[in-house]
Amino acid sequence: MKSSLAKLAYCHYPKEYLWTCTLVSTWEPCAMCSATIYWAHIGRVIYAASNEQLASLTGPGNKENFTMKWHTRDILLDQQKDVEVIGPVEGMDRVVVEESDGYWRTTRQ
Repeated sequence: MKSSLAKLAYCHYPKEYLWTCTLVSTWEPCAMCSATIYWAHIGRVIYAASNEQLASLTGPGNKENFTMKWHTRDILLDQQKDVEVIGPVEGMDRVVVEESDGYWRTTRQ
């Protein structure tokens, strides 16, 4: 979803404007979304809860979410453009995990 939003923004706004924009997400962007944020020239990303929190919530081997071991910061680190990464956001991460557990508890094995 973040990837689709970033692509849409890139098609409608100049990169100079996008560089001043912030993409806000409940969960840490995946590797594909992180790269798309970079290529779309979005200057900042803020996420509430981390990839590790999602993996813990979904449980090991969950066929609904095969969470990988990666971080947005690692993907965007030392690139030609410096995308600011903020997250996880203390306090908001717990809210996201608690609210998401209603769905994920039905998929855990």
